[in-house]
Amino acid sequence: MTYNTWKPVPSRQKPEHNRLISKWEKAKQSVISGTVALNDVKTEVNRYYNVYLFRSMTLTDPKNLSNLGRIRRQVLKDLRDAEAKKNTAMRNSLLGWTGKSMVKIVSAKNNYHPYARVAALLTLAELNLREPTSSGSPLPAEPLHPVLPILIKQYDDPAQVDAVRVAALSGMLRHASLNGQREGSKPIPEKTVRSMQQRMLKLLGQSDPPEGRSDAGHLWMQRRAVDILAALGYEGDAGKQVTSALATVVGD
Repeated sequence: MTYNTWKPVPSRQKPEHNRLISKWEKAKQSVISGTVALNDVKTEVNRYYNVYLFRSMTLTDPKNLSNLGRIRRQVLKDLRDAEAKKNTAMRNSLLGWTGKSMVKIVSAKNNYHPYARVAALLTLAELNLREPTSSGSPLPAEPLHPVLPILIKQYDDPAQVDAVRVAALSGMLRHASLNGQREGSKPIPEKTVRSMQQRMLKLLGQSDPPEGRSDAGHLWMQRRAVDILAALGYEGDAGKQVTSALATVVGD
């Protein structure tokens, strides 16, 4: 199958491109380290992420596909480092750039490689409003709240591949597990909790996998559904449905 690439993508294999990429990367590092203000080199930093790094995630050759994990880790590290330096301008800009680009990459209609879509959705899932802290009294992360509706949308999209749905489940589990864990954090709205519970119950109620999904893959997704329901909690009528569904799954 042929997949699209977000063009144009500068290449480090071309000397003239490599010089530009190195210049942009140096500007990015200088801002994150706090030695240069973002406004002084914002064009270069913007181009590093939006012209080079994010677009390179859509390249389909094996070498670039193998780099997707590294790119994802780098972006998340840059965000943590910017917060550690109290560099709000850099962190907010990078959050905005990352969110916009990852939504574009994960969209099924853009037909980027499934590996790229998975990497993009996992990146979105790990974006935080507030990073975890380890000094003094350790505090858990507070996930970036606008990401959760995106995860649910991608899970629901009939045009998406199952690998993206699996990534969406992993992201939903992270949001559910961290819900209300940090003092002062915004809880998941009750309406969203109920909609997630209904989706997970529906998944648990599918005894046979849909066409194209293996038995093992279906079972893995159902296990994530159980984890999500457990993290969301069992209260009220929805809780009774959850308990009943879990009893059925265990019985099967």
